[in-house]
Order: sequence, then structure tokens, then C-alpha cells
Amino acid sequence: MAASRAGEVGRWEGEVRMTTNLIVWGLPKGKTERLHEVLLAETCRTQEDVERVKAAATKDGWHSFRVSRYTEGERPDFVGAVGGRKGGR
Repeated sequence: MAASRAGEVGRWEGEVRMTTNLIVWGLPKGKTERLHEVLLAETCRTQEDVERVKAAATKDGWHSFRVSRYTEGERPDFVGAVGGRKGGR
């Protein structure tokens, strides 16, 4: 029996499904500094989803988009993200 929800372990196969979300951030019209960055979408699954969000947001004045990736069940690497580890990933 396969897992019914992302991240669950299937009963018999031991299957684990990890879902990756693409997260879209952007700056509102008139703002230029990253401290004003706003989460625009957190459930995009494909690049096409990201492009649709960016196109709609652009019409409303949003700009300077950034896309990050989050895989459910994956532990965040905060030290690596800020460059605290020599050699990187």
C-alpha cells in the first residue's frame, strides 16, 4: 500500500515520499532593500507555477523575485546557508 500523504511511510513497502516546494519571494513596488522582501507563494511545484506567480505579481508592481526550495522532511542547513562552513556544500 503506497503512502497517501507526502512524507508518510507506506505500510508495506517502506516507501517515503518527500514533496519539494518552490517558494517565491519578491519586493513590492517602490521598495529596493531585501528587508522588505515578502513571501508571495509557498506551494509551487513546478517552474511553470513559479512563472505564473511572477507574471501575476509583476502586473501588480512586484519585482526582484527570488525562488527558494524546501523539501518536506529535510533538515535546514542554517550554517551552510550563511556561509559558515568552509568549502560550502
